[in-house]
Amino acid sequence: MTADDIKTSKVLRAASDILGRGWCQGYLGRRDNAPVALSQFQVGAEIDEVCLQGALVKASVDLTGEAWTGENADCLTRRVYARAEQAVLHVINKAWLPFISNDQWNDRHDRTQAQVLEVLDRAAAAEEEAGR
Repeated sequence: MTADDIKTSKVLRAASDILGRGWCQGYLGRRDNAPVALSQFQVGAEIDEVCLQGALVKASVDLTGEAWTGENADCLTRRVYARAEQAVLHVINKAWLPFISNDQWNDRHDRTQAQVLEVLDRAAAAEEEAGR
């Protein structure tokens, strides 16, 4: 399997579903009210809440069937994640003031879960329209 086999729109829709079940700020994810580290984003891992970046990571891990590893910067999961992240940043930077990262945008004190879901939906729709 290659990154081209996984449509970015599918990753974004999966991330929206994940984030719709529980959203957080200030952490990549939370399980039982405790922070979840990036290394804990494994295939099938149960995570109660995720931030925008956490949703993208979790969706990428689940769809590739490959854990996020620190050893291989060019792993399939990271390539799939990078495409989805770029689609999200394009929407964020078009609709709001430019932000450097999606976690910076997600963690603003006035941000809402509904706004984050809206960004994921807009990004997925744009990717679907482009056939990606």
